[in-house]
Amino acid sequence: MFEISGLLPMESIDPIRIGEGYYLAPDGQVAAKPYKLLVKALGRSSKVAVARHAWSGRERLGLVWVRGDVLVLHAMRWPDEIRSPQQLLPPPVEVTDEEIEGAVALMESMSRDDLEGAEFRDTYTEALAEDVPAVGEKVIPADDALIVSYGALGRDEETHGPSAGEFDITRETKNRHISFGHGPHVCPGAALSRLEAGVALPALYARFPHLDLAVPAAELRHKPVVTQNDLFELPVRLNG
Repeated sequence: MFEISGLLPMESIDPIRIGEGYYLAPDGQVAAKPYKLLVKALGRSSKVAVARHAWSGRERLGLVWVRGDVLVLHAMRWPDEIRSPQQLLPPPVEVTDEEIEGAVALMESMSRDDLEGAEFRDTYTEALAEDVPAVGEKVIPADDALIVSYGALGRDEETHGPSAGEFDITRETKNRHISFGHGPHVCPGAALSRLEAGVALPALYARFPHLDLAVPAAELRHKPVVTQNDLFELPVRLNG
């Protein structure tokens, strides 16, 4: 349910205020005629409607327009939800007219009439529908679920040698792992974790230089999870 507050040209709305879009459908036969009338009227007016509606427990603005014979609602942000661009301006620099003309020429060479073409395809989803070569001759069939065991990270003997399963901070390959993720998926807290470890561990071993396991390593109980290499408890002797 929404209430139209006004009609205006699409170009008068700041695009940064426009959020996710959703198709709207009439709720039963009673709503079918008002829905159809709004579709036809909006289509002829060449304008869009701004409507108030409830969303996640609060009142929101929405942008309603016609796509084919269906209404589309875009969530809209309130002005105070948009960050001022003044906070993000780069340091002052000078650009010449020649540099601007060069940039414009480059943009013209990249101009397109539509979004058709290989560069606009969803290659990620397409890749999910294909078989994936794995280790050796193994192949992961398309649509099969794949669970990654994070607890196995850093334990590859081909990379770290036969002692890969041991905790060794002097190992030359100690930084060759993806425990904190990789690329766009890297953990945002990785730097803080390394800083905490760099402070906490030296302090711990300086205070208790003879710190040792209180039970044989073989008796440590590992949690039955694949997301991490974790223990139920870690009994230690502070004075060795």
